Amino acid sequence: MNSFKTLTTIAIFAFAAGVAQAQKLTLDNAVQLATNNSKQLKLATAKVDAADAKVDQNINSFIPQVTLNANYTRLSDNIEPFTITIPGFGSQVLNPQILNQFTNRLSIQSTLFGGLRNQNNLKTTQYLEAAAKLDAEKDATDVRFNAISAVLNLYKGQQTLKLVDENLKLADTRITDVTNMYNAGTMLQNDVLRTALNKSNLEISKVDVESGISTANYNINILLGQGETVVNSFDEASLFPPAEQKPADAWIKDAIANRSDKKAADTRSLVYQAGVKNARTGYMPTLTAGFNYYYNNPNQRIFPQQDAFKATWDLGATLSWNLTSLYSSGALVREAKQNVIQSQLTSTIIEDGIKMEVNGNYNAYSVSKAKIDLAQKALDQAIENQRVVKNRVDGGINLQTDLLDADAFVFQGTDKLAKR
Repeated sequence: MNSFKTLTTIAIFAFAAGVAQAQKLTLDNAVQLATNNSKQLKLATAKVDAADAKVDQNINSFIPQVTLNANYTRLSDNIEPFTITIPGFGSQVLNPQILNQFTNRLSIQSTLFGGLRNQNNLKTTQYLEAAAKLDAEKDATDVRFNAISAVLNLYKGQQTLKLVDENLKLADTRITDVTNMYNAGTMLQNDVLRTALNKSNLEISKVDVESGISTANYNINILLGQGETVVNSFDEASLFPPAEQKPADAWIKDAIANRSDKKAADTRSLVYQAGVKNARTGYMPTLTAGFNYYYNNPNQRIFPQQDAFKATWDLGATLSWNLTSLYSSGALVREAKQNVIQSQLTSTIIEDGIKMEVNGNYNAYSVSKAKIDLAQKALDQAIENQRVVKNRVDGGINLQTDLLDADAFVFQGTDKLAKR
């Protein structure tokens, strides 16, 4: 008996796991989930982190290079020492055979002046990091826009499905009325068939709408990073917040000032301007300084050599100037200047695109508002027409087909409003 209960419980949970779960969200909830689970934004964050690492690399280029070298060498013992006799001093060995040799050196090298190459490289990477962050902001905006569009697309499909279901109920009522009238001999069979055809057309529309809803719901689940079987619905009040009313010029001005893609293009223009300065460093000399500390056995600077560790050091500066680069750097500077021109033109092209996009969207918004008002007016007229025709059909003045046409006008009107 216990085994049966256990199996039953397992079967119930397995069935529940396969059943779609319903959840209701606000638009803000959906946008937040899409942002938190966006692979596109994670990729953008990785790019920002990589750009930040590049900045650190260039900061490290200002740090003096410190190196430590240690070496041990064992010499062969088949070399005879060279001995000379000096009166009054006796025999002296000029090359004592020290078979175990140790060389230890600590070096510090630093570039005192390199034509400001390191400074310009640092500025370049800092600008690139800023551009990467702006790209990430643009990606975040795109993710939010895609999430809102997907939610509204699903909402319109769900509203259309409600409309189709209501019209199917009305179609059933019409079929019942026509069938009763046909049985009473006051209606033709053709009217019955046409009424049934109207319902069939609605059922076909319902299949299409349900397919669109299924696709939209699946896409939203992918965007939100949740289970593919979750059935989503949304709080209607959150979908239509009050819209800010401004003229088209004001929207265009705000977009140019705040759009991340425009800011990123402007920042990349600064990158290329720094590139011009970097190319000009080829005209300049390089000054480096170095310090070496030796602790060797034997120390080559001590004569005669001794089998003992001795410390010595040296300090110096080097000035180098590639005179050929005074000529060859000119081509690099010209290329860098052309890159600046291209980046500035790219920014201008993006600005023009923003103007056209915002102006087009503003006009589309204005047209949609006007169409909504007209569609509502047409729907009110269709409903009144439906009421009048229904009364005339009931009074035997109009045909049943006239009522079906009136029903179709109402369906078309409500469908237009649902899709706006």
